[in-house]
Amino acid sequence: MNVVELRTQVQELLIDEVGTYALTGGVTTPAVIVLDSADVVSDRTVTGLEVVIRRSPISDEGKPTFDSVRAAKVWQIFLVQWGGAYTLESAKDKLRRKFPNTRAMTVKVEKGSGVREQVSIRIPDVADFDDWL
Repeated sequence: MNVVELRTQVQELLIDEVGTYALTGGVTTPAVIVLDSADVVSDRTVTGLEVVIRRSPISDEGKPTFDSVRAAKVWQIFLVQWGGAYTLESAKDKLRRKFPNTRAMTVKVEKGSGVREQVSIRIPDVADFDDWL
């Protein structure tokens, strides 16, 4: 899987949850973005759920499992809830059902940052499985 395929699948899967970006000039677009780890984007206002996808997969440093297959690389996605009454549970559940062996970890947020809730999602890169058996 490449990052464009992942972005498309995630955006289609979370169509009911994804918030919006308000860009300069009054343009709005779904709040799904692909970034490198050092990228900073400041010319947008986010409403609702933002999905941030890391441009390249990262090494899987999780604990080895001996009863399943494990990917050597994982895609990292951050789900950031900027407001509203929604939680991230529905989005996490949909990602777990679509991508087996997905892991979610809560990310601490600073008070006053505007972020209600944030999680880091790690999705195995199915093109890069290592067989541990």
